[in-house]
Amino acid sequence: MSFVVDASVSLAWCFEDEKAEVSERLLRRCAIEGATVPGIWTYEMVNGLRTGVLRGRISEDQAVSCWRLLTSLPITVVDIDPVDGEEIWRLALHLGLTGYDASYLRLCQWSELPLATTDRRMRMAAASMKIDALG
Repeated sequence: MSFVVDASVSLAWCFEDEKAEVSERLLRRCAIEGATVPGIWTYEMVNGLRTGVLRGRISEDQAVSCWRLLTSLPITVVDIDPVDGEEIWRLALHLGLTGYDASYLRLCQWSELPLATTDRRMRMAAASMKIDALG
């Protein structure tokens, strides 16, 4: 696996108005090398696509196509050990992040992989933890 990919990058692969050279490059890299995500990623993708349909950003057919793209990629979903819940909680508290976002950073720590994100707060948190950020 080449990197941990967060929802900001994964959803950019689905919405035309969020596509950029960097997200397309990361998509190609993911297709070749694979990526890793915490278990929460699946639910974030479902919610992001649902919200996109409800707000008229994409059609239902486009959401289905995107879901098929996401599930066709070599993305490994990792359920973090419940013992890590305390560490995720501490990261969320001390870095001012949601528990969801902290789970991506904890996975980066555990796997020693960089984080692919377009989220400024996540990039800052990753830098403070000495985690390389892509994107």
